[in-house]
Amino acid sequence: MSTRTRQTVASGASLNATARQHTSFSADKGGANVKGTGISFTSPGTIADSGNGLGALRVGARIRVAGSPKNSRVWRVATSSAGSITVTPSQVTSEAAGAAITITAED
Repeated sequence: MSTRTRQTVASGASLNATARQHTSFSADKGGANVKGTGISFTSPGTIADSGNGLGALRVGARIRVAGSPKNSRVWRVATSSAGSITVTPSQVTSEAAGAAITITAED
């Protein structure tokens, strides 16, 4: 009789923080769409993405944020890079990443 027990290795995304915090990007006739759980908000006007998917949002674009408990609304992009954007009006409420956020360019 063996005293060894079989070790179970979990490979599901729910147990892998890196897999949970990823960003997807798509573009359609309406504009760029960024979705992910790695999107965070910092007062007064910064939206950041640990998945570096925000570079597709152009300066001057009107964007709609959905899925954020504190920051779901329409914003205007003032500056843009892959990891973060600055928006106006500068009324962002600080919020950690975690919720499934969708950012859609409307124009």
